[in-house]
Amino acid sequence: MSLLEFCESFGANTQRIMSRFGEMDEAISQAMPQYLELRFEEMLETYRRVGEMLEDAEAEAVKLKNRTLLWVYTIEWLAVTGTSLVCGFLVWSLMVRRRLYREVGAT
Repeated sequence: MSLLEFCESFGANTQRIMSRFGEMDEAISQAMPQYLELRFEEMLETYRRVGEMLEDAEAEAVKLKNRTLLWVYTIEWLAVTGTSLVCGFLVWSLMVRRRLYREVGAT
């Protein structure tokens, strides 16, 4: 859940994965009467199914995190690269070319 909240803080759409948690809660609530009626094999099978659903949701959440952070890192890289190119051009223009600073005969 915290991984999904992290992805959501970057603006990722987590509704598809969050809906799976509703399905898992429903399956768990179906297992509770089985436990109370002492049908342990059926209850364990239900919990195994919920465990598989949880693993699938976790794998999908990790994929979502990777896609989200790819965009974050791409935007960060572009911002840093653009800034360094502008600064490099200004330094080159002012220090190397010296077009703006010509030598004068007298001050």
